Amino acid sequence: MKDIIAPIDSEDGLFHDGDPAGDVRGTVVYAQWLNAMQGAVIDTQTEQKNILAAAGMQPNLAQNNQLAEAIKGLIQQLQEENSSQSLLKRNNGADIPHKTAFVANLGLKDIVERAQNAQDYLVKSGIIHDKANNVRNTQRLRFQGEGAQGSDIYFWE
Repeated sequence: MKDIIAPIDSEDGLFHDGDPAGDVRGTVVYAQWLNAMQGAVIDTQTEQKNILAAAGMQPNLAQNNQLAEAIKGLIQQLQEENSSQSLLKRNNGADIPHKTAFVANLGLKDIVERAQNAQDYLVKSGIIHDKANNVRNTQRLRFQGEGAQGSDIYFWE
């Protein structure tokens, strides 16, 4: 994109009409300014056509909202691309593509393995009858050791 063109060479940078009756000269427009204006218009048009091309659109002389439609389309395309690569809160982790790697990256691999081993133990002990559905027996499990203080935990079906 080209630099911003300089204002016209007048005291206030604006164009002024002349008044031949009052011997007031109008703003003199030089080729340098006109060439800068022409270059700026061409540059702006080129930028706009590139936006249309990025959105897969062709310029249409009868349509005056093409640039807005192209930008909307590009934003929607980016949102769709990002949503396919993002995790949504409402999915509660169901959209995590590689759950094993995710758990390992969080440093929870050891905890998951312990939980799986505990569940296998509970199945083998007969406390849980159906591992897949986690159906529990109506008996109780007694914990021993530090902090457990002989606690009883009851499981209900």
